Amino acid sequence: MRLSMLACLLASLPAAAADHKGCKDSPLFPRPAGATLESCRGARFDEVALPAAEGQKAEPVRGQVQRLRYAHPARRSPKEVARAHKEALSRAGYSVSFSSEEGGGFVATAKKEGAETAWVSVELEEYNAGERLLSEVVAVKVAPFGALSAKAGSDKRDKKGCADPAGLSRLAGAFLDDCEGRGHDELELQVGPSEKKRLEGEVAQVRYRHDEQASPLEVSQSYRKLLEEAGFGVLHEGTDGAERVLTASRSREGKTEWLSVASATVNADEWTYTYLTLLTAYAP
Repeated sequence: MRLSMLACLLASLPAAAADHKGCKDSPLFPRPAGATLESCRGARFDEVALPAAEGQKAEPVRGQVQRLRYAHPARRSPKEVARAHKEALSRAGYSVSFSSEEGGGFVATAKKEGAETAWVSVELEEYNAGERLLSEVVAVKVAPFGALSAKAGSDKRDKKGCADPAGLSRLAGAFLDDCEGRGHDELELQVGPSEKKRLEGEVAQVRYRHDEQASPLEVSQSYRKLLEEAGFGVLHEGTDGAERVLTASRSREGKTEWLSVASATVNADEWTYTYLTLLTAYAP
């Protein structure tokens, strides 16, 4: 009898919100009690600047980066959730290097050292006049870079009529979704941190779309390795707005080839694209 009453009571309770399909917790971050995962971004090699105190420089951290968004029960206050976050991080062995609860929100950065080094940042905010309480979590496992492998040949997803630039392989998991032959044209390339060079020659451009896990930094670093193996010298690598840009060149068979690689993530981190622009200048 008591069991049947308990079953009826449980059945009358509202169902817990389900996690977003395909999302799971990071092994680096303890889930807050009662929270559900609204969105996630799987681990990929990237660089992030974590929140720091005002006046302090946010040092970039590189490694396997995961992004998670948790929704909290409406009955919980921001102070309750902030306290739960701090207690959970402490139990997991993290040391909080920065935290702030200004404006009713909560921001914290924490680090754990041991056999592996990990960083976690948490930003808690209210939305819709307090109706929704969300935690944006960035978890970083510090790790050395591992280049994406190169792949020769086409992909069934390639746009009809598009092909890899002559002599260059693509990165694994990439396919061609656009291309353009511009003929003889001019091109301005970044060849140093504050130096650009205007060039003239035969210009061709392709656009690759990458699998979800590839970050612009990972793509750029992988192309750097690939191009150096192909005899290119890297002239510049850095950021230009939202894009990660790499410029390289090589001379062979009476011509100089200039290559620009520009990668960015679009559509709220849904996918990464790379524009690869090749300019070929022939010796007079």
